[in-house]
Amino acid sequence: QATLCISGNLSFLNYLTILPALACFDDGFFLDLFGLYSEAATNTISHNIGGSFFSMIGLFFFAWLNAPIFYNLFAPSSTRREERPRQKMNAAFDRLLQLPRLEPINLKSLRLANAYGAFGSVSDARDEIVILGSRGADDNYQFKEFSFHTTACRQIAPWHLRLDWQKWILACTRRDINGERWFVALLLKLIDQSPDTIRLLRHNPFTSDNPPTHIKVDLYRYQFRALSSCTDFNKNEDAFWVRNF
Repeated sequence: QATLCISGNLSFLNYLTILPALACFDDGFFLDLFGLYSEAATNTISHNIGGSFFSMIGLFFFAWLNAPIFYNLFAPSSTRREERPRQKMNAAFDRLLQLPRLEPINLKSLRLANAYGAFGSVSDARDEIVILGSRGADDNYQFKEFSFHTTACRQIAPWHLRLDWQKWILACTRRDINGERWFVALLLKLIDQSPDTIRLLRHNPFTSDNPPTHIKVDLYRYQFRALSSCTDFNKNEDAFWVRNF
């Protein structure tokens, strides 16, 4: 969970997972951690040792119960490029218990783990929505790009840029943007040059005195350039990417 928090990938979900997990530690752990040991606490902990046998049984049971999740986590990817990796993301797995003369019992409702986590594989290309604006005839219909944060190679984690994430998901799913109310609202806010919306951008080519009158939306595929052709890393973000309409 901590490594996912560092990556910034929907990290607020990981914080919500860590907090209730703290209840799994007994009082003695936290007393020792903060140097608050007392004789009464030591006696309480010694009595709890008697339950270690049952704790180990429970540990092995839940390890067996979640074995498909652990196998998926460490499953190797296929060596053949035309085959998809075997690791699945956000997948649920059944766990059947077969008893003599009884129907199989599915214990998946007792799972304490799931397949949510970091991506099993990361591609070297991504589709990205690009929003452009123009002042129409006053600007000879020259469209200028509204720059978002994800087009630049920079460290963003542990923060999560939700607007950029939403744009990426919309580009991946190829849904009709006219049916996405949040996206239509975003375009209207850009035309109005709403200060709260403009703060979400990395670069705004317009001003409130000269707002855009026309908006268009393009879809590009971004790919990393070959490392040997990358130059001016600190000055030119285009040195990292090549994009095709």
